[in-house]
Amino acid sequence: MAWLSVQHARECAGLLFGMSSQVADLLAELSPRQLSRVAESSSHELRIRWQSTPTFWRKLLIAGQGGSATELSEVRLLGLQLLGGELLASRCASTWRE
Repeated sequence: MAWLSVQHARECAGLLFGMSSQVADLLAELSPRQLSRVAESSSHELRIRWQSTPTFWRKLLIAGQGGSATELSEVRLLGLQLLGGELLASRCASTWRE
């Protein structure tokens, strides 16, 4: 999914998948076969996004296992808040570097 995002909407890949522009550039250069090889050999290096926010993952699992429309909306909103927080933090960090 990240590879497709980089191929078709690179500007969104950083926000959606938490990758730097350098990583997006490297990922974009990989063929599907190369991507498969990297995934097989480096799967131990993958990290879950927002691993310090288990509440999000718990709510997502519950909502995905037959939650109501309200539960799905709430977990979607939480995901958007987490994405917004990351975006705000990255913009603040780049402002401080200038």
